[in-house]
Amino acid sequence: MRRQQNELNSEKEKSRSTAKRDEEELSQTLKSFSKRMLILTSCSSSINSFLETNKVLEMENIVENIQSMQLLITKEKESVEEAMSEIEVLKGRVGEQERYRKSILDNLKLLETRKQVMELKEEYKELKLEFKEMAGSSTPGDDYAATVKRKNQLLSEKARREGRVGELKNQQKELKVRTIFQV
Repeated sequence: MRRQQNELNSEKEKSRSTAKRDEEELSQTLKSFSKRMLILTSCSSSINSFLETNKVLEMENIVENIQSMQLLITKEKESVEEAMSEIEVLKGRVGEQERYRKSILDNLKLLETRKQVMELKEEYKELKLEFKEMAGSSTPGDDYAATVKRKNQLLSEKARREGRVGELKNQQKELKVRTIFQV
């Protein structure tokens, strides 16, 4: 059970690490985009200056710069969109792994509860048999008070075990219901 949980945690950490790395790359892309926006602003200032000085050659250079910047901006936007969609996919995988891990843990609890129920049923059968033997083997020479005391102890133990079996059956039902709704 621990090994499965460790494997799930390890896989979850890998997914988180990948998502974090992708976020950092996206952050770098956004910083690059901001720098290019500053360059575009500078180009815009140059255009205004050109309009004031009427330099045709300078205008052609500026137009080329603007076109190349627009291409870069388009590429950066596409890169950002790809990174965002990849981050969403990774988030979905992490959530899916978490649901899978929880389902496994619930199934392990259910198996443990079933085992406990079986052990308690076996113990109950043994106590019941012992009780029957004690009830049928009393002879006039037996110590009556000791027999009554043991009988009361066994009845108390039987009631306690029956209560525990009922409690475990209720837990088993709850786990089955949770498992059904998680699938």
